[in-house]
Amino acid sequence: NKRFAITDTATKYVDGKQVIFLDGVDVGDKIRAPEISMAASNVSAIGGVREYRRFITRLYNRAVFRCFEQKTGQSDKKIAKIVKNPTFFTSYP
Repeated sequence: NKRFAITDTATKYVDGKQVIFLDGVDVGDKIRAPEISMAASNVSAIGGVREYRRFITRLYNRAVFRCFEQKTGQSDKKIAKIVKNPTFFTSYP
């Protein structure tokens, strides 16, 4: 069981393909492997992990709305009509 700390993450598009880098190393294909997908599924099934993801998602959504409000001077309802996918900004159950 190796433990390590990731210090830098990045997502880039190279030749039209999404590439994910961890500490400068392309790991895109590796993180899409079936065993990694299953491990991610097992971790996401933990109640505390789901709650934390919801919390972080809501914080992010609020921050995005505040940025839109500050830049456009428009309210949440008007912003939701402007963006292409307004459900992205709703709270998750």
